[in-house]
Amino acid sequence: MTIRTDDFANQPDFTVYHTARWRNALTTAFPHMQDVSAVVQLADGREVLLCGLMTDRVGAWRWIEAMPFALFGGPVAKEGRLEAEDVAAVVQPLRKGAGWFSLNLDPLNRLATTAMLGEMGSTLTTHVLRLEAEPERMEKRYTKTLRYDIRQAEKQQVLARRGTGHEDFQRYYELTQLAAQKWGLSSTPFPAALYRALATLPSDEVRLWLAEAEGRAIGGLLCIHYAPGRSLYWGSSMHPDAVRLNPTKLLLHRAIDEAIRAGCTTMNMGPSAGFDGRPLEGVRQFKEAFGAEAMTYAVGLAMQPWAVRARAVRERLKRLIRRRDSE
Repeated sequence: MTIRTDDFANQPDFTVYHTARWRNALTTAFPHMQDVSAVVQLADGREVLLCGLMTDRVGAWRWIEAMPFALFGGPVAKEGRLEAEDVAAVVQPLRKGAGWFSLNLDPLNRLATTAMLGEMGSTLTTHVLRLEAEPERMEKRYTKTLRYDIRQAEKQQVLARRGTGHEDFQRYYELTQLAAQKWGLSSTPFPAALYRALATLPSDEVRLWLAEAEGRAIGGLLCIHYAPGRSLYWGSSMHPDAVRLNPTKLLLHRAIDEAIRAGCTTMNMGPSAGFDGRPLEGVRQFKEAFGAEAMTYAVGLAMQPWAVRARAVRERLKRLIRRRDSE
């Protein structure tokens, strides 16, 4: 069944992730995923949109994410404000039969609290940058060392430009591969198919920046302008040999400038932790050098322990089979 989202588009909690084009881009890139978005009717008759994808299945258990890949989901009411009891009612259809259900809320969403999410609430910390109305005032909030490093990158002929099209997104993915090898990871955090999907989406929503030196890409950064006034610093990567050229600092500076000129008032810079959840002190210092501040919020998370164990066993068997076939 096709879910019409146009009726919800003018609501304050509606984001680009709620649009059909985003869901279609992801399910096209990942054919095993299924769009399970639904419009739920509350007891008082109001309609609420909840977008999500089934990203996996283990036996009868479904893995439901709203939304995957560190993108935001969250219920959107056609009218009125949602309260805690409304949230519980809205997520019930997607939680039913799920071995894993995640509600990845925008940290600025008023529902992103443990009080609103109840027993599903799981606390996280992100960094949020409040943007000034003028780029020049924003830059004055940078640390002195950061401003120096940005100027040095420019003096060393590092070119920052907007990326477009599949070739530029492929360049960015290749940088993530090099970074993964440097950190001893067996694979990149996100697969190549995700970047191919992002390349198909409007460039005013998915804003790719590339840094080049001597004709080659040495750094990349992705920002997503996901709602009026709001931007997400989704990710960045750089060539391991380009650390001294500071490409990421230059790219983020340019992305912040662009966000301000586009009317954004906040930039969510994401958690300062690795994919294993361990704090990364250097990442925290990097974000705070731009003026970002830590912010605690909550997401919704519900799981069936046996389903999680079954999935872990399945993945372990897959690794053993791959290892055997490679010998």
